[in-house]
Amino acid sequence: MKLRVEFLKGENRDNEWKGAFWFQSDTEDFQIYSVIRIASEANVNLEIIAKTFWNDLQDSFIDLAKKHSDMALRLEDAVWKMKAKTEALLSRDSVIMEKGIDMEMGILVFCENVAYCAVIGESKILIYRNERMSDISQALIDSNLTGFVKFGSFKLEPEDRILLVISKNLSLNFADLTNAAKELNINLLNNNITKNLDCVLFLGSEILDWYQEIAKTTDIEEITPNQNNPGLENESEFPEESNFEKQPKDIKKESAEEIFPDKEYSFPYQEPKRTNGFLGSIKSRFKFSNRATDSIITNNEADLKKRVAKEDGMFKKEEHIDLEPKRRIRIKLDLNIVKLAVKKALTFLVSIPAKLSNYLKNNKSTYLHIIKNLFGGIKKFLNYLWQLFQREIIGTSDRRDFFIKSKRRSRNRKILAIILTIIVVFLFFSFRDAENKRMEQEYKDKILTTIKQLEVSQTEVLNQSGLDSSKSEPLKTELANKLNQLTVDAQKEIKRITGVSENEKKYATYIANLNKIIQKNQEILDKLNNVFTVNNSNIKIIADLEKLFPGSDIKDIEFSGGNIYAADSGNNAIYKIPINSGEETRMIVQDLESPSLLAKSVDGDIIVYDNSNSGAIGKIYTKESDRFERFATLIYSSIGNVKAVDIYSGNDALYELRTFPNPYIFKREREGAGYAPGGANYITINPPNWREDSDFSKGLDIAAPYELYVLIEGSGIKRYLSGGENTLTPDLYKNFSTEDITSLSNARAIDARGSYMAVSDPENKRVLLFNIESNESKSLLFIGQYIYRGEEEVLETQKEILINELSANNLEIYVLDQNRVIGLSFQN
Repeated sequence: MKLRVEFLKGENRDNEWKGAFWFQSDTEDFQIYSVIRIASEANVNLEIIAKTFWNDLQDSFIDLAKKHSDMALRLEDAVWKMKAKTEALLSRDSVIMEKGIDMEMGILVFCENVAYCAVIGESKILIYRNERMSDISQALIDSNLTGFVKFGSFKLEPEDRILLVISKNLSLNFADLTNAAKELNINLLNNNITKNLDCVLFLGSEILDWYQEIAKTTDIEEITPNQNNPGLENESEFPEESNFEKQPKDIKKESAEEIFPDKEYSFPYQEPKRTNGFLGSIKSRFKFSNRATDSIITNNEADLKKRVAKEDGMFKKEEHIDLEPKRRIRIKLDLNIVKLAVKKALTFLVSIPAKLSNYLKNNKSTYLHIIKNLFGGIKKFLNYLWQLFQREIIGTSDRRDFFIKSKRRSRNRKILAIILTIIVVFLFFSFRDAENKRMEQEYKDKILTTIKQLEVSQTEVLNQSGLDSSKSEPLKTELANKLNQLTVDAQKEIKRITGVSENEKKYATYIANLNKIIQKNQEILDKLNNVFTVNNSNIKIIADLEKLFPGSDIKDIEFSGGNIYAADSGNNAIYKIPINSGEETRMIVQDLESPSLLAKSVDGDIIVYDNSNSGAIGKIYTKESDRFERFATLIYSSIGNVKAVDIYSGNDALYELRTFPNPYIFKREREGAGYAPGGANYITINPPNWREDSDFSKGLDIAAPYELYVLIEGSGIKRYLSGGENTLTPDLYKNFSTEDITSLSNARAIDARGSYMAVSDPENKRVLLFNIESNESKSLLFIGQYIYRGEEEVLETQKEILINELSANNLEIYVLDQNRVIGLSFQN
């Protein structure tokens, strides 16, 4: 629909600015119209602030084109983005923060014969259709229940006339607006507008026969589309004629959907909450009409005319009011009418004493006489009750009367005793129940207050964190402490409520709300600490060897060629576990003597430590149908005890971690098809020992991507290069909290391959993943962690951990948990 627009505004003062704006897109089929009022006691340029609101709204609406195809959602998002941007900007001004800003705004977006509405504050959107004016803003919905803005939409019809009205100090009555819309003549509003500082934006189809005469004394602005200058605040910027360049679209043959069906509507009044949510601490006073004092609701046309005629010409006498049956009409009273009603009420109250005095005077009575008669009547009534009591309960002095009525009096006394007992019992239980209800209500109010305080504190932390895991460690620690304290407070409140058994059902809703707060705290903490919860979507049991091979005692696992190899000292065997589903796990080597350690050579073969004097080290040739061969020269007495082993791909040498009797790392060089012997005896003269360290007595695992990483029980991870000192210091951990660094002392296994290092932490039921950065210091960037929070025994008995360096999009990590091999997927 191609629209014609007229704009009318009055004088603007220093502390109040009103105006209108318009924008039409060159690339999309829509137009935006808006009226706005800004008022503040602060010494600021209100016109600039109003334009800031408009520019933010316009920019946000255009930016959201790709995100929303639905104009309603797009307008809603644009309004909230405008609010957020302007709030951040104006909150920096201390003067505005102190004085506050009043703002109201009406917004219309037209697209394909549909109008999308938004109303902030008390602005009105009125539509004249079928010779009747209706208030669209009463039917809009505040979906978020914030009290800030309401939204809605409706289809346009060719005969529609729409008015956007600034309602602050609005002296125009409904009849003036209706008459102007009916006659298509905005000049009919001119005198009231310019006198009372009000603003009206008048829209209608260009196919209508518009009133062309322009009054010389009016301040009329006829709006023409101007892409480069969308504002309507300067009258001289617009030509006299209004003509949209865009051709009108064909109107559908079928009639538009009736937006006001013939049924009764009632819009409940809700007093908006006074908060500091909008513009930070700036006062936002969006006052709404009080239905009890400033509106008339009637279903009768004659009664409506009669009541309206009494309110100082709210409607013109010659105006025709066409009301459909059963239609509830809500008419907003003018402020002067409210003042008049209050004045009449006060006059009536003041006149009551005089009227009462005249009444007493006309009845030839005095105040003393009235009081005397009142007390005399009370006395007679009490005397009657006493005589009745004496006659029917106590008895008179007449002996004949006493004996004749003795049975009746005895019955009456019993009845009276029963009645008094019932009354006393009733009063007792009434007072007790009332006291119990009062105490219970106080208890509920206390719980609700606690929940509200926790929710407010949680919102503050959430706004501060923004669920951003890249925050600095001190800030993350501070936020984590706040969240942990909130969780403790919520748990204390739950414990206090459930301390009484019957409260658990009575206050189930409050307990659920507290549990939601605890759950939300955990979600925020998880986002800050890059926590992924272990669930069915990211975990799978690759093989449960205890079920497949009873009596299994799996000591170590290794990965090669898409298969996992497991050493079983319980059944003295080696298993081959395909990671692809559908293939079976099978035993490939048996009749060993307590196999304990596995390592992968440069060729992809599996090195097996078997603690046998016939060959304590052997090799599984993975490319030769998993053929197993022992190295005869490497017997147990020559090798000794080895705690952990890994192979460096650069020289294919075995690096063995030994803890007893001498703690050191032994480097076993490659020799032919096998490896050099030795290592059982510690050599002090010209030793072939790669590194000596007393901490190795508590060593748990070793990894050799290039530098050697050694996991020490109680100390965490140490790193050595060329047999030198430890180079891994706490400051080299990135995006990793001090508390988590300390928790590495509980880790039980590590694996480092390529640019990744994985750590198993069974005490906290988690697996951690780091990226070994390629900088000079080889710092460790924390990527994330998987944590299991269920009641089952998952990740709490981790023996070994492996990284599948062949995985691409999802980094596969395999964990030996009890006698099960579990697979986890980390998103790269």
